[in-house]
Amino acid sequence: MTEAARSPMPEPPAGLTDIHVHLGPSDTGELYYPHLTPDEWLEMAEASGIMRAVAFAPTNHAGYAQANAELARVAAGSGGRIRAFARLSGPEMPLDEAPGWLWRRAVKRRLRPPDPGLAPEALETFAGVKLLPQLDGVPGTRHFEAIADLRLPVLCHSGRMVPPRWIARRILPRTTGPVIVAHLGQFPDAADLAAEAFALARSDPRVWLDTSGIWRRDQLRHPDMPWDRLVFGSDCPLTHPRVAWDQVARALPDPGLAARIGRDAAEEILS
Repeated sequence: MTEAARSPMPEPPAGLTDIHVHLGPSDTGELYYPHLTPDEWLEMAEASGIMRAVAFAPTNHAGYAQANAELARVAAGSGGRIRAFARLSGPEMPLDEAPGWLWRRAVKRRLRPPDPGLAPEALETFAGVKLLPQLDGVPGTRHFEAIADLRLPVLCHSGRMVPPRWIARRILPRTTGPVIVAHLGQFPDAADLAAEAFALARSDPRVWLDTSGIWRRDQLRHPDMPWDRLVFGSDCPLTHPRVAWDQVARALPDPGLAARIGRDAAEEILS
């Protein structure tokens, strides 16, 4: 008897939320982040049983001011189906274990700091913040003070270039709301960071791990996985949300966790 026959895969729970969606155009030539329009997302969401998404602008080396403004407009007209996270830039980068190219990028950013993508006082119109430190850096003190004052959730890329320990040192002390460590802290194949990510999630009640961008079965079926600290994310459009959900569902040790990971954790984070 196959494993699938022994353990039926849980259907998506009612109210399934995808907490990791790249929405809008990118200037990367679609090499890493394919363009996804709101209508295209809605079509995929309907096919996947997804009722709501946390969305943010894809990587855009020209800056995020226009993309943030457009995403806020789209979210306002979505009837609550899209919650916009502001994409922010800044001069500080995770250089602890950085390769040479990241050091060179960091020097350029300090000499000519980028537009952060949003004024601190405008953060109150967003549901949270998305950071990709190894490409964008992170913003300065005024932005983090606003993020902390508003208790905004922060979704931070994590993996080989941004290990969970860097988030623990440089993001958690400057925030007061939930901090979502993306990709189980292991993107794209840094399974050696699993223990670090799991320990951080267990040690701080504000920390969550999202499931986005994890395609290796052993990463999702790790024996020490803190299932109660997971929240579903697809990394759409890099992965179709139904494919991402089915992958998570197959790994669940208890079908009863489906509602917790697919809906309730997101409710807690976004409340």
